[in-house]
This record gives sequence, structure tokens and C-alpha cells, in this order.
Amino acid sequence: MNRLRSKLSYLLLLLSVSFLNGQIEVTSLNYSHLVSKINEVNALATSNGSATLSFNIPGTGPKTFDIGIGGLPNIKSNVSIDGNGAILNGQGIVDYGLKLVGSSNTIEGLNIMNFTEVGIWISSSSSSNNINIRNNTIRYIYGGS
Repeated sequence: MNRLRSKLSYLLLLLSVSFLNGQIEVTSLNYSHLVSKINEVNALATSNGSATLSFNIPGTGPKTFDIGIGGLPNIKSNVSIDGNGAILNGQGIVDYGLKLVGSSNTIEGLNIMNFTEVGIWISSSSSSNNINIRNNTIRYIYGGS
């Protein structure tokens, strides 16, 4: 019993350290998981002052997220995204990839493709407020009707 408590305490410590460091990790290619993690990083940035969403998907090969018709939640202020080469695929059915509606955001290391409008949309209220977009690939290759 004490060993179980010790392991649970250690796990809670790891989770709290991750939370205190302002880190949320995406660890699954599931669309709903990604949506949940974006909502978590937005909430953490609001309460913590800033937060980072890091993609850490196990395995080899491309890490592709097929984005559902509902799209992704807006990215709010003080959020950094470290895509680590992950692919956001709009499948030719989703209008916007990432929608930045806050300030002080950094987006890097993503491959963004097949959105019907734009890969990264920056709201007019965000555009002059410390937005950093670097080392991403944004392309439209959808050939549907």
C-alpha cells in the first residue's frame, strides 16, 4: 500500500511540475486529444501568464493530425506552440488551421496543409502584438472540388 502511495505521489509531483513549468504535451494523434490540449494550454496561459504546447508523439514516421470539420480552438494570448514537425491536415474541409486571437504567441515547427482558407490566421487585434511565426511549412495541396 505504501509503495502505491509513493508511486501516486511521484506521479502527482511530475504532473504538478509540468503544470508549474507551463507545459502541456500532445502525445496522441487523435483529433479530440489535440483539441483538448489546445483548450488546456489556453487555460494554463490565462492562469499562469504563459504556456507552451509541445508535440511529443511516440513512434517513427509522419505525425499527421487530420483536423475534423469543427476545426481547432482559437489560440489565445501568451501561448507558444512547438510543433516538432507535426502535420496539421485540414483535409480540404476545414477553413483555418490555427487562429491566433491573442498577443505574445509563438508558432514554430509545424507543417500546416490542406486548409481551404489559410494555414495561420492572425486577428487584426493580434497582428501588432508580438506574434512570432517561424520554421513552419504552410501549403495548400488539396485538389478537391
